[in-house]
Amino acid sequence: MTKTVAVVGVGPGVGLSTARLFGSKGFRVGLIARNEEKLAGYVTELRAEGIDARAHPADIADHARLAAALAEIGEVDVLVFGPNVVDIDELQFPTELTVASVRQQLDVYVLGAITAVRQVLPGMQARGEGTLLFSTGASAAQPVPMLANLGIAMSGLRNYVHTLNAELAPSGIHAGTLTVCVRVEKGAGEADPDAIAARHYAMYTDRDRAEEIIGDLDFIATAVKQLPARRT
Repeated sequence: MTKTVAVVGVGPGVGLSTARLFGSKGFRVGLIARNEEKLAGYVTELRAEGIDARAHPADIADHARLAAALAEIGEVDVLVFGPNVVDIDELQFPTELTVASVRQQLDVYVLGAITAVRQVLPGMQARGEGTLLFSTGASAAQPVPMLANLGIAMSGLRNYVHTLNAELAPSGIHAGTLTVCVRVEKGAGEADPDAIAARHYAMYTDRDRAEEIIGDLDFIATAVKQLPARRT
């Protein structure tokens, strides 16, 4: 029976590479993002490669619409949740934070993830198997003052995935996250979108870890010490 992967927050980099890789392995692919025109382009590209791909437009921060988009896809065997919707102008230092600025990030990265999981998990539990994959940035594991609002959301998502895996693993459902501590760039070794997609697929097949770090987190920690702790 053909399995289905839902890629939430798909973009032209890691998301599309992940969709392509799973599709090349025989998965039916459901793509979710808010830009309908770009989604249509991704679908056209994947179908030209012989992949069964369909678009399901949704803004991840619109949780009702996100749930509806996942329902349209149907039975999901693998969820890949990896939105990258941060506007650099929205990033803040700790003393600049407001309830609204933090909620904006939580709506996408934490509440969006919870919404997606709650939509696909019942089916996985009924079948006794499934995979929930996520991706975060370095601020999930390493506090970065200038990314305070994003870091709160990223670290929350990372915590959620670890606890989710601890609870679900005994029932045959695996949850795991890639903590990406590199600048994603085509042709840049482990930072290449295809290489990161391959790490996602390896987590799906191996099912033996809740987190994998891409890049050098110690280097990030050292670099952060050289950055300003407040806006100057």
